[in-house]
Amino acid sequence: MAIAEPMLARESVELVDVTYARQGRGMVLRLLVDTVKGITLAECARLNEMLSQALDGSTLFEEPYTLEVSSPGLDRPLVTRRDFERVLGRRIEVATRVPVQDKSFYRGTAIDINDEAVTVVIAKGEAVAIPLSAIQKATLEITFR
Repeated sequence: MAIAEPMLARESVELVDVTYARQGRGMVLRLLVDTVKGITLAECARLNEMLSQALDGSTLFEEPYTLEVSSPGLDRPLVTRRDFERVLGRRIEVATRVPVQDKSFYRGTAIDINDEAVTVVIAKGEAVAIPLSAIQKATLEITFR
């Protein structure tokens, strides 16, 4: 999004996803944002105000809309190389479209990412390189202590 991305970059905030869709009777522009350290509700509110002012002065949208700026949440899918870099050293869950070494689901610690694969250490210290092209869904493993 041409207006939001430069503003967010100046704030060291990553634009994760943008959706513009009808919800009920009106349109909703939803921006999911994050930072390396995570993002708070107060930061989302501040960014909402900042972006709202900039967008209100633009002619991007023909009909009224509601702007929502929020965090992608803990269950955010890992899709890009940057997503995997962010979780290196942490436990992830990966489901694949096709079996990789005879399995379609892995749970372990992400230890490396490159343009081709993410490497995950699973049980007994075994490292498995899972091709990014084979990944159907990957998420951070959520544990409660």
